Amino acid sequence: MESSNFDARLAQLIAQEILLLGVLAGLAWYLWTPPQAYAVLYGGAVVVINALLLGARVKGIQEDTARAQARLLGGAVQRFIFTLASMAAAFGWFKLPVGGVLVGLLTGHLVFLLHAAQFKRRFGEER
Repeated sequence: MESSNFDARLAQLIAQEILLLGVLAGLAWYLWTPPQAYAVLYGGAVVVINALLLGARVKGIQEDTARAQARLLGGAVQRFIFTLASMAAAFGWFKLPVGGVLVGLLTGHLVFLLHAAQFKRRFGEER
């Protein structure tokens, strides 16, 4: 897969995640409370940053295929530690509502999974 195509797909994924999370945060603000909306945005931001980190690792693999497995494993550890630290900050420091953070995380991951399934379907047809 060429780099510009990958960049375009990553940008599309990030845009879809941000759009859906913005809508959900607006609904949370309207239906519940502003802290719930902040929590949705925070959980979604964690997913968006993780997608960007994964995208950087995958793009690096395209340039250095000999170390692909090590780069992916390092990226998984990096994203795991980032997510743990983000959750510790959300609940310990910012005192965000758990439900809102989970809604943001799950929604962001759902968009990521749907986007990955769509990509797999398209890539499988091109072979």
